[in-house]
This record gives sequence, C-alpha cells and structure tokens, in this order.
Amino acid sequence: MAELKNSIVKSYESASGPDGVYYQFLRHLPESCLHTLLKLFNNIWTTGDIPPSWREASVIPIQKPGKDPFDPFNYRPIALTSCLYRHFKLKAENTFSSSYHQENGVAQGSILSPMLFNLKINNISKSVSKHVNASLFVDDFAIYTEGKHLQHLERTIQLCINNVQKWVSENGFRFSVSKTTCVHFHRQRIYTEPALHLDGQPIPLKGEAKFLGVIFDQKLSFENHVKYLKNKCSKALNLLRVLGHTEWGADRATLLKLYRTLVRSKLDYGSVIYGSAKKHVLRALDPIHHLGLRIALGPSERHLSKVCTPRLGSPLLGMGV
Repeated sequence: MAELKNSIVKSYESASGPDGVYYQFLRHLPESCLHTLLKLFNNIWTTGDIPPSWREASVIPIQKPGKDPFDPFNYRPIALTSCLYRHFKLKAENTFSSSYHQENGVAQGSILSPMLFNLKINNISKSVSKHVNASLFVDDFAIYTEGKHLQHLERTIQLCINNVQKWVSENGFRFSVSKTTCVHFHRQRIYTEPALHLDGQPIPLKGEAKFLGVIFDQKLSFENHVKYLKNKCSKALNLLRVLGHTEWGADRATLLKLYRTLVRSKLDYGSVIYGSAKKHVLRALDPIHHLGLRIALGPSERHLSKVCTPRLGSPLLGMGV
C-alpha cells in the first residue's frame, strides 16, 4: 500500500487516456478504494491478465518545429495511456527486471551513456577528407568546404561523404537521410545546384539549414534566423508582462534576472555568428531588448533610453545601433 500511495503522490499533472481518469482523481480516492485498486494490481501480477482498456491509447501527433506539416514523418506521436496503467508500471519502480545483453547502442537514461556515445563517435572526424572542415556536437554533424568551382567542390564533398559513410557503417552508426540537408552558400543570381548522395539516396537540397540552434541561409543574411529569434523572444516577453503586474508582480531585480535568463540569453546565443548580418536586419532585435527592460523597470520609468540601460546592468546589444 505504501508503494502505491507513494507513486500516486509523486505523479505529476498529465492528460488522461481514453478512460478519462486523471491523476487528480486518484489522489482523492478514499482508503477503501485504494485497497481495491491495490488488489486489482496484485491480481494482474498474479494472472498476467491486463484489462483490454489499458492497452488502448489516445495518440496525438505533435508537429516537429520547422518541418513540413504535410509530411506525416514530421510529426511526433504522443500516446496517452490510462493513468491507472501508468501507476501499475510505476509500482514496479523498485523491482529489477531480468538482465539482458544489449548488442548495440547505449542504455537509454544511463549516466554513462552520453560519455560513452561521445567516446565512440569522436573519431568520426578522422574520416573527413583533408580539404573539408567538420563540426561535431553529440550527434549533430556537419561537413563543409569552400572554393570557386562548383564541380570540384561537389566532387570533394561527395568523396568525403563516402568516407564518412564507410566509417559509420564500420562502427555501428547510421545516418538519417531525411534529417540530412545540403545548403549551397553563394552570391550568384543564376547558379547550378549540387547533387550529393548519402547511402545511395539523394540528399535534400534546401535554402537554409538549422545547426545547433542557428539558421544558416544561402546568402548568410541571417534574416530568417533573426525573425525566428524575434518570435521566440516575444513569447518569453509575454511571461515577463504577466510577472511584472503592477499590483502583485515581481520586483525589478527579479524581473531583470528573468529577462537575462529568458530573453537576453537567447539574443546572445550565436550572436558571434549572426552578428555579421546587415545593420537593418539586426535592428529588428533592438525593440525586443528595449521592451524587456521597460517591463523590468515598471510603469514609473517607461522612458527607457541608451543612458539608463547601462545603469540597469544590462548593456545594449551593440547590433544595429
């Protein structure tokens, strides 16, 4: 009984399954109903007969950010099972299952898994050709080169892809062609697109690619990244507006900390790269910065200017000024 009560208390608010039973309902069960529920769980352990309704789930497709909404593979299915079934699984939390031999990959959720994965994949850079650069962060891998002749660049990159694909096959990894993107950076109005292949399949050619949170477009103007950044920060500013309520809101110091954490950190991330954009593009981020400081100042000092910004301990962006 103690184990069952502990799992119910530790449960977090979540959507219910097809049966419509929520965690909040289970928390308010009387002692007699808890004994009945425990008896049901123990009977399932003994007979191995799980109620058919527990095997049903409501599947909700969640679109992956920035992906084509008309492609079914760009949706992440979220299965909502019965809360009773989830508690039944949680009841076995302190019980070990039979051991098994894992033949490939690393254990999901293990503390050592990230380090072991990095140790295994770290040597992939040795398979990269001499005149090709590579960037690796966990499982995000990019190769790139530059030159004046497209045919030569196409041949160089393709040879590098073949070498990397060979290393991947020999070391138990596998690339996802659908998640692989080719971007041709250039300044020409009329140009020829490269044709690259990975594992015998053509690599999709796109006008931009998102790598480690930064959107790189063909012209390296970073206009789309600035728009994405502005939209992302605007959502965080809505939270600051609520927390900055004049009657019951947070104080100025707390709001400034929240601004630096939720908004300014997003503006600073990748600024070394996208800061090379034209001034008129970067100016679109200045209102976000100023509005965040206005919210932190409160209604008594809405006249934010370049003079009062350093006084708040939050310097100007320095982009487009």
